[in-house]
Amino acid sequence: MRLARRLIIASTLAAASACGFALAQDDAAATREQIVAATKQFVEAFNSGDIKKMSELWTEHGDFVGENGQKINFREQLAARAAVKKPANAKEKDLVRPSLTMAVDSVRIVASGVATVDGTSTFKSYPGAPAVHSRFTATWVMREGQKSWSLDSVRENHVPVGLHHAHLAELKWMIGQWSAEDKDANFETVIRWSADGNYLEREFKTRLPGRGEQSGMQRIGWDPKGEQFRSWTFAHDGSFSQAEWTSTENGLEAEVSGVTADGKSIGSLARILKINDDTIEWESVEATLEGQPLPDLKLRLVRKGKKDEG
Repeated sequence: MRLARRLIIASTLAAASACGFALAQDDAAATREQIVAATKQFVEAFNSGDIKKMSELWTEHGDFVGENGQKINFREQLAARAAVKKPANAKEKDLVRPSLTMAVDSVRIVASGVATVDGTSTFKSYPGAPAVHSRFTATWVMREGQKSWSLDSVRENHVPVGLHHAHLAELKWMIGQWSAEDKDANFETVIRWSADGNYLEREFKTRLPGRGEQSGMQRIGWDPKGEQFRSWTFAHDGSFSQAEWTSTENGLEAEVSGVTADGKSIGSLARILKINDDTIEWESVEATLEGQPLPDLKLRLVRKGKKDEG
C-alpha cells in the first residue's frame, strides 16, 4: 500500500511538473510573438515618421546607445525631433525619410515582465543610401498593470561589411520584388540583402509546368576560394539544391544540382538575364529528374514596386 501511495504521489508530481513546463513554454512562445509584433510596430512607426507611436513604445527613461557609445533618452530625442517644424509648403510625398528594418533572432525571458532580445537591423539615411547593418540587444519590459511591452533600452553595434558584400553588390540589380504569371505558370519572388550584408536572400513561390508548386528560400553568397557566386536553396517540402553561378554579359548562369523531398536527383542549367531595370528573364534548360529530361522553361519577370538597390 505504501509503495502504491508513493507511486501515485510521484506520478501526480511528475504530471504537475510536465504541465508547468508546458505552460512555461506556452508563455515563452506568447511573449516572443508579442515582442516580435511590437518590434514590427516600432519599425512601421519609424518608417512612416509617426513620432507619437514610437514614443508610446518606449518607457519614460528608456535609453539608446549606438556605435559611438553615446547614451540618449529616446523619448527626449523624439520630442526634440517633433519640435522641428516642417516648412509650410512641404508636401508629404516630397519628404525624405530614413528607413529601418529589424529582425528578431532570439527572445529570453529574464524575469516576470522583463525580456531581452537579440537581433539585426538595417538602416538607410535616405532612399538609395548605403545600408548600415547592425546587431542589437534590446530590453523590453511590461510594467504591472500594463497590457503591452515597452522598450527600456537598446544597445547597437555596427556590423562591418567587407569582401563578400562588395562582390555581391554586382548583383544588386536583382534586389526587389518580382513576378511572372501566365495561364500555365506563376512565379513570385522577393530578393533582399541579409541583415549582415554578406548574402542575398530570396524567398519564392512558384507553379511551373512539369515541376508543380513549390515555395522556399535561397541564399546567394560569394565563394572566395572558387571566386564565384554560390547559392543554396531550401524548399518547404524538404527538397534542396545548390548552384555555382558564373557572370555572363547581361546576367548569370548556373549548374544546379539537388535532391527532391522523396530522394530523387535533380539538375538543370539556370540562366538569369537582365533585360532592363524592371524586367529580367529566368530560364531553366537541360533539366533532369533521375536522369529523365524535363521540359525547358522560360519566364519574363517584372518588378513590383520601386527599385531598391540597398
